[in-house]
Amino acid sequence: MEKNKRGIGDNIQYDKTLLEGLKSSVQYLTKIIIKTNKVAEALAIATAGKNVVERTNALTVAKKLNDLAVDYVEPFKKVIDAIRDGENIHRYPHKSNKLDLVDGGVRNEFAQHIINGAEGKFDETEADNDLRLIIIEATKELEDADEII
Repeated sequence: MEKNKRGIGDNIQYDKTLLEGLKSSVQYLTKIIIKTNKVAEALAIATAGKNVVERTNALTVAKKLNDLAVDYVEPFKKVIDAIRDGENIHRYPHKSNKLDLVDGGVRNEFAQHIINGAEGKFDETEADNDLRLIIIEATKELEDADEII
């Protein structure tokens, strides 16, 4: 019996969870972009409105939209802050935040990927250190670029 000829790379099996995580992260990021653009639009009206009433109303709308955007990312913020600080997200007091992220309102593969990447032993595994270093690096880049006021 003759073996099937195989091409280079045709034996690669994509990790379904990783691909689903990537898809859900793009979807999540798209929603965040839409929310922040709506805040920017309302703030533009608040600063350039033709009268005090229009500017005040726009500022009220911007505040509500911003609060919605902050609430939307809050489950991620709690877990990412704990990872950045080198804390174990699989134990009290962060376990409830982790569960909110994967079982609560978010429930996507991107959230699960972050949880899977944080083993809770931030000084022993390479994956933990990589995830933590990525978070620290992102924070530092914003600080260095004066994007945090």
